Amino acid sequence: MQFFPFILGFLFLALGIVLIVLGARQNKRKSLKVFLLLAGISAVAWLPLVVLHNMFYAFAITVAPISLSLMQDMTGLEIVTFLMATIGCPIGFIAGVMGSIIAYIRSRKK
Repeated sequence: MQFFPFILGFLFLALGIVLIVLGARQNKRKSLKVFLLLAGISAVAWLPLVVLHNMFYAFAITVAPISLSLMQDMTGLEIVTFLMATIGCPIGFIAGVMGSIIAYIRSRKK
């Protein structure tokens, strides 16, 4: 049961890759392509941003005794990557999925 979050994370990453491939292959409907790419990139970008957040935090703790200004810079980068991973990526994913659904429905009506 401890590996369940990792399985979900990798499934979400795979979903993002599939959405990017589908969006890149979409030629007829430009709005659908944009929304598929938005959802896919938001899903794929989440994992690297989480890793970067943890790396910046570890580096800030490591350099704290050596350089206060470098620690503050790393803390700023840590905050930015945290906010992008926890707020930006989910909003982008939801907007991409909802926009894809709406663009698909509108294109089917024509």
